[in-house]
Amino acid sequence: AMLIRETPEPLFVKQFYKPKTIQKNLDRETTEKDIARMYEYLALIESLQLNFCPNYETWYRIGFAFANSLGEDGRGPFHICSKFYPSYDPIETNKKYDDFLQNGNKQISLGTFFHRCKMLDLESRIAFRTLDNPPFT
Repeated sequence: AMLIRETPEPLFVKQFYKPKTIQKNLDRETTEKDIARMYEYLALIESLQLNFCPNYETWYRIGFAFANSLGEDGRGPFHICSKFYPSYDPIETNKKYDDFLQNGNKQISLGTFFHRCKMLDLESRIAFRTLDNPPFT
């Protein structure tokens, strides 16, 4: 049911709240909203068993995207994006991620991951979430 006020008054917003920043990367900041969106995509990548990084160049860029934007917290997501490659090696993937953390290429942000998702048309495959169907239980 819709609420209809007898005497409506304009809403004045006194202060805007910026989402909490996880880690600053140049002028691109990773927000909690970005993180939530990233986990939706990662769940889809897992359920489709998608070979998200079919070549070294893509793998490298996605690794840097996670390392720069999320630090150590990006290691799990990097494994999800790596593990459906036919010759995936978790030990090699960990070693490479250590390199990414030490030698950050600051030109690459989490936007690189979202761009790859867009190229694979993953946006259209994410089910709309409602309060009756929460994304994580």
